[in-house]
Amino acid sequence: MNNAIKHIQQERKKYAKDWCVDAKKFSEDKDYEWMENVIKSYKTVIEVGCGDGSSTLELCNAGHNVISIDENIECLKLTKNKLEQAGYIVSLIKRESLLILNEKRYKVNYSKIDDKLYGNSILLIEGDIIEDSKLLQWLKNNRPYDAIVCWLIGTHGYRIYNDIISDRKIKTPGDYRLIVQNRIYEIADELLRVNGVLQIVDRGETPDKASIKEDFIEGHKEQASVTSLIVNSLAYRNYDNNIDNGTKMNITIGNKMEVPNKLPNGSLISVISVKP
Repeated sequence: MNNAIKHIQQERKKYAKDWCVDAKKFSEDKDYEWMENVIKSYKTVIEVGCGDGSSTLELCNAGHNVISIDENIECLKLTKNKLEQAGYIVSLIKRESLLILNEKRYKVNYSKIDDKLYGNSILLIEGDIIEDSKLLQWLKNNRPYDAIVCWLIGTHGYRIYNDIISDRKIKTPGDYRLIVQNRIYEIADELLRVNGVLQIVDRGETPDKASIKEDFIEGHKEQASVTSLIVNSLAYRNYDNNIDNGTKMNITIGNKMEVPNKLPNGSLISVISVKP
């Protein structure tokens, strides 16, 4: 096996394993329940990033029709297993073909998604929300959608060598978070129905002061400025941010991104934007 492919597989597995630790805590503390409650009345949901499937399971248990997208096949496999154990019918659409350019650069080609109907199954799609024209076309063909959610986005360490990432000069978790969220705002503008919503949840500094809250809102307004979406509301919930052996994710400090070892006074922050 090519060493680069081995590294990609190892990093994906490590990320998926580490995320299981975070997800267990989020589930126990009913954090996913809190996130879902904000979009409870929206039926058809696109989830960007499935983690170990705990978030996807929360959406399914709440009665949403779910399409979940992730570039990490290890996360998708964990999600499929978790959902099937809960009794759901799941279709996992594998699309990736890896092209190794050198030890520190690789390219991913994604196959076309079949236009056939998948019945009542939950769809898990292997794809890259940043740049995947065939995925976007399939989503457009099946629009509109009621909601798009991006909860606590992150990725594995080897992803910086993906040509899509390296070409965009993405160096830090903060850079990655912003580029993904910017793209999701653009896609949401194309896919959501009128009055549909985009929900983005980050871990960050508790916005219990007007200045911090305004920073978050202004940051999202800037992201939404190239779209028709209107930033509508912000809600937050305190959480235990010091999870041993979990995934070290970027922390939002107002409009800035940092990855501190410990963050006092941390919260989960949900921002809702509406398609007019």
